[in-house]
Amino acid sequence: MKATVLMQSATMSRPVDISQFCSSIEWTTELFDQPGKLSLSCVEDSGYRVDEGAKIAVLIDGDGLFTGRVFKRERDESRQIKITAYDQLRYLQYKDFANLSAMTSSEIFEKICSEQGLTYKVVHPSAYKTAARVHDGKSYYEMIADALDDTLANNIQLFFLRDNFGVLEHVNAEKMITNLIIGEKSLLTGYTYESSIDGETANVVKISQENETTQKRDVYIAQDSDTIAKWGKLQYFETVDEKYNYAQIVARAQAMLYIHNRPERTLKLSCVGDRRIRAGNGLTLALAALRDEGLPYLKSALVSSCTHKFEGDKHTMDLTMLIV
Repeated sequence: MKATVLMQSATMSRPVDISQFCSSIEWTTELFDQPGKLSLSCVEDSGYRVDEGAKIAVLIDGDGLFTGRVFKRERDESRQIKITAYDQLRYLQYKDFANLSAMTSSEIFEKICSEQGLTYKVVHPSAYKTAARVHDGKSYYEMIADALDDTLANNIQLFFLRDNFGVLEHVNAEKMITNLIIGEKSLLTGYTYESSIDGETANVVKISQENETTQKRDVYIAQDSDTIAKWGKLQYFETVDEKYNYAQIVARAQAMLYIHNRPERTLKLSCVGDRRIRAGNGLTLALAALRDEGLPYLKSALVSSCTHKFEGDKHTMDLTMLIV
């Protein structure tokens, strides 16, 4: 395995290969909210200088892994430099105002990326049109995420955003499933498992809507009496605007109950690295030790967080899995 790190500041006419000065490389991707992050530990040298905004690219055996810009740098008395770079998703974190008509999440993604001058591609378009919205003081990512959440709640399809070596992509999680198997006999070096109803779990979904005729709020409820008896009342609440009709509200309440009426199960894995894997990929778990947790021996799961670590010839990865 050969890792190549290229860096180009604004004053440079071409990229400089700083691979020989880098002792460790960490690349982290998250399924929600956060941009891809590159962390480099390097030795200071007169042959290069790192400035804020410098372009960084990492290639493994010639294949592009990460490209982005430097946002933070540290140096100490031992001539060690720590570099933090982010991919293009970082530029969706800025807040603004937008009046968006009824559009799909992929159309909103395309509109925002185009207006912000970002390189993008709609790999998998979404079909569900979200209601028109006025966004005031929200980040560009939040504007897109609202549409992604609506699509999941109303169409039971998970779309997400990722940066694929310099290209922002709108993709469908169902299309990102790999053939990789991780378990006691394949790649796994350690794990921790957690099951919790102390987060987003809900067995009562309450949706309210202003009734302009009565000047009161109409309330719609979907609930599961079996899990209420088992866990107590765990409530999810939201308000929808007048654009939703009765059938749409009822369908949304049922969909939100379907999504939230279960314990949140999180599995953290320490593994031998496979650079095909990143947040948003699906894979198969083969963990016999967790059968007593109701986890089938061959169970599909989604990567919500992935950190690849490269040190010399050693490549490991830490995964956080979402299990439904």
